[in-house]
Amino acid sequence: MEGDWQFHDARSCPSQVSEDEVKVVALGEILTLDHSIEELSALQIGWIATRDAIGANWVVEKEHAFPTFAEKGYYLENAAWFAENFDDISLPNDPNLESIVIGGFVKLAFRFADEKSEQLDGQYERMWVHVTEIDQDWMVGILDNDPYLDSHRAIINSEDSVQFHVSQIIEILEDD
Repeated sequence: MEGDWQFHDARSCPSQVSEDEVKVVALGEILTLDHSIEELSALQIGWIATRDAIGANWVVEKEHAFPTFAEKGYYLENAAWFAENFDDISLPNDPNLESIVIGGFVKLAFRFADEKSEQLDGQYERMWVHVTEIDQDWMVGILDNDPYLDSHRAIINSEDSVQFHVSQIIEILEDD
């Protein structure tokens, strides 16, 4: 259950919660209060889980338009995983990720295969995206180049819009 987690009550809108009401607690403390949180351990970035009351079933849904292979014909690989599995990747550090601005360029790893399928050659393309919107850790951009492989060009091309999370950025184009 790694990553950043937020728990909200029925008011759900952060602007309705005063600063003195916010608490930072260990996830273990939350689990002692409600063991059903463990059901959400595989919740991916960009997804939310809601329920009407303690003990009710969780409803899991997308909060952001995170591309999946089933929907788009590609998905965006997690940058940390990509760097672990490809020797030529040196991920941007947190200060560099925090300095991304609208108009900047970031590189993403597009995988043209099902998320659960075997990793094979020719499934990945690293492509530049021109950032057009930023909403905290989520961004939208325009693909700046066409895929190298013709089979991938049938799926996505330059000028197509892509929504992504900061955790998917494998490189930032530095100004010279």
